Amino acid sequence: MRLLPRAACSTVLLASMLGATPALAQTAPPAAAMRPKPADCLSDPEYRRFDFWIGTWDVQPTGQPRAAVGATSRIEQILGSCALLENWEPPKQPAGKSFNIYNRVSRKWEQFWVDATGLLTHYTGEFRPDGNLYFEADQFGSTNKIRMTFFPQGPDQVRQLGHVSTDGGKTWTVSFDLTYVKKRGGA
Repeated sequence: MRLLPRAACSTVLLASMLGATPALAQTAPPAAAMRPKPADCLSDPEYRRFDFWIGTWDVQPTGQPRAAVGATSRIEQILGSCALLENWEPPKQPAGKSFNIYNRVSRKWEQFWVDATGLLTHYTGEFRPDGNLYFEADQFGSTNKIRMTFFPQGPDQVRQLGHVSTDGGKTWTVSFDLTYVKKRGGA
């Protein structure tokens, strides 16, 4: 006679009390059956709304004459087209990266920004009827609130406007205003 380990005996006993057969009680569902169904990000229009930012960009202050070279920002689709990865390479400031994804549970866009100084910011936002993407976050290491808005300006230009509030969101001051121009030969 073959004896079952104590845990297996308990499982078989519990299953038989609940009306299941011992064979079913010993078979756990495969791990894949427990995972949520993956999103079809490539064909879901919500995941495609921020695609206007994909490409390799020359980034410079808005409203000023463009210098020969500005910062470079390379935005690419990753992870089955479910996320956008930003590679920010300014000429004289710390480099950074952002990971951008549509959160289908909250129905918001999220950005996780990290730079070479250890700065981490988690933005959440949404597209509004005007077609722009509006993000907000708490500023790392302070009580300030920050906003960041992306304005698509045709196939080869994007404006990114930042604001900061030091009074809990009552008043806002521009913290940066950048224009992205797609580099020739860039994606």
